[in-house]
Amino acid sequence: MSEAFTGPRPAPSVRRAFTLLAAAELAGMAKNRRSLLWTTAVPVAILVLDVSQVSGRAPTQELWSFVAWAAVMGAFVLGLLGYSTDLVGYRERGVFRRLRTTPVPASLILVVRGMAALVAILIEFLVVVTVAMVAYHVHPTVATVTGGLGAVALGGLSAVALAQVIVARTARAQSATALARLVLIVSFFLNGTFIRLQVWPVFWQHVAEWTPVRLADGVLVPTLQGQSWGPTVWHYAAGLTAWIVVTGVVGVVAFRWEGGDR
Repeated sequence: MSEAFTGPRPAPSVRRAFTLLAAAELAGMAKNRRSLLWTTAVPVAILVLDVSQVSGRAPTQELWSFVAWAAVMGAFVLGLLGYSTDLVGYRERGVFRRLRTTPVPASLILVVRGMAALVAILIEFLVVVTVAMVAYHVHPTVATVTGGLGAVALGGLSAVALAQVIVARTARAQSATALARLVLIVSFFLNGTFIRLQVWPVFWQHVAEWTPVRLADGVLVPTLQGQSWGPTVWHYAAGLTAWIVVTGVVGVVAFRWEGGDR
């Protein structure tokens, strides 16, 4: 009979821990079909509503602008609401506290949850493009879809990074949801969703130009329309990158594994 092993179990490697957490997160996301249905239905509904307001058949370039806006709205709903609510829920249920007693780095759950949110955002984008192809007969090239995925990923990362700040400032899922909704409403308001930007004072038009939602739309629209990136689009991409870096660093530094609302 072999001698029983009584020593401490070896800690799993970071790669194995990441794989296990990612598999669990993606499996949970796949099982929650109702949530996936609703999150993809929202941008599709936005696309259909935008197209229905155009008299006659919309030009292809205009259709792509509608696809871009629907995808951006969906990305920020998923990134802000989904990520922040789920992570604060983990902390509220003591998941982080239990993880910190294991050899698995607790910080991995931030990476894994962010990755899962990004995967959902990319799936949502592909669904919107597919609906546009079937219903409105647009014909994207492989380069267009690939570039669109990259642009949506950049916008989605900015939404997740902004959500990380919300996670750092709240301890209850209800508080995180309320704050994320407020940020979404302000973001869409500044993007001219409710009032056209042309009627705003010039100062506020400049402020709106550098919000993450506006920047993401400014990157995705020309990408889907097949335009080469000029200086303006590169400035938008740089602005999104700055948002990702600044809010991501602030959110991670201020993050608390336990504690109540401040």
